[in-house]
Parts: sequence; structure tokens; C-alpha cells
Amino acid sequence: MRAKDGRAPLIVTGAALALLLTGCSSDTGPNAGPESERAAADAYIAALNAKDTQALRALAPPGNDAAAEATDRVDRLGGRGLRLQNVEVQHDFGPDVASALLVTTAADGSAGEERIVLTRIDGRWYITLGQNPEGANDKTPASTQKPTP
Repeated sequence: MRAKDGRAPLIVTGAALALLLTGCSSDTGPNAGPESERAAADAYIAALNAKDTQALRALAPPGNDAAAEATDRVDRLGGRGLRLQNVEVQHDFGPDVASALLVTTAADGSAGEERIVLTRIDGRWYITLGQNPEGANDKTPASTQKPTP
């Protein structure tokens, strides 16, 4: 069907696009992390370049209080026009924990490196920013006493 002014297909196309972008998303919630380590690194650099503390906080694992650390990183590294030159991901402690060496070039031509630690939760990757006040005390600490024979 086409309206007399020709707008119907445009409206239908716009509605279909909106459904595609929202309804077919694989996000597991409003604060779902990126699907890959590289996507997390890209989102991290984009948040720094935009000086977007909220976007940086959203990259922290669910439950972590990352406000102070996100603000500090944006203050130190934000707005520099960073471009990723290389991302080297290593999985030294299993498939759900990774470190990524980010090699960047700033808008002024200066080069830099930063290592970030990532963790996978429910198939999504998060940058370990802040602390989880609720989850920090759910494990029994290791004993430092000498074992008894």
C-alpha cells in the first residue's frame, strides 16, 4: 500500500528498522556488555574520546561501583582523539578472563599503550572497573597458617 503522498513505505521502513534495532538485539539487559573483547576495547576508546563517564561506567561488570574510576580515567585520558592501532588479547586464566593490550595513537600523534582486564559474564565482556561491594565478601579467604601434620 502506498499513501497518495508516497510516505507509507518510508514509515513502514522506519518502523521495521526500529524493530530490528531494538527487538532483535541480543542484549541481555539494559547494561549488557559487548559481545567480544575487541568490541569492549572499541567501546572503551569511544567512551574516553567522548569524555563519556556514563558510557565508561556501563562497561563495568554488573554490580560494580565504577563511578570514581570512570571519572578518573576520563579526566586523565578523555578527549584525546585516541585511535586503536592494535589490540592484543590474551587469555591467561581461562576463557572468561582476558587482558588486552591497547596500542593507541592520539590526535596529536603521540603513541600510547594501556592494558585492560576483561571478564566475561553470561557471554558478554566487561572491563574490570570499580569494585563489587556485594560480591567481594562471598568467598572464604585462604589461610596463611602453617598446615598441621
